[in-house]
Amino acid sequence: MKIPELHYLLLETARLAAQHFVNELRLPPLLKQSEAHRLFGRGNIERWLAEKRITRNGKKYDRKRLETLAAGTNRTSYLTVKARNVRAIPLVANG
Repeated sequence: MKIPELHYLLLETARLAAQHFVNELRLPPLLKQSEAHRLFGRGNIERWLAEKRITRNGKKYDRKRLETLAAGTNRTSYLTVKARNVRAIPLVANG
């Protein structure tokens, strides 16, 4: 199997897993903008909008589409702004 085929297979698997997850938990199909920003990060939502990977229905977003994009991204975690701005603690003390 070649890399593009594997890439497509992994994205499709992520899409199906996200849909199954949303269906299984019986979550509401639409997310308010504030909830989408909290769960997926405002920067991601705005980037996906700019890339036309998602659309807005008023001020709501399709949960399945957001879950699919998040599952297919190469980022392994979503950190809050506060968590991203915490400075690393040095492992070795100077002195």
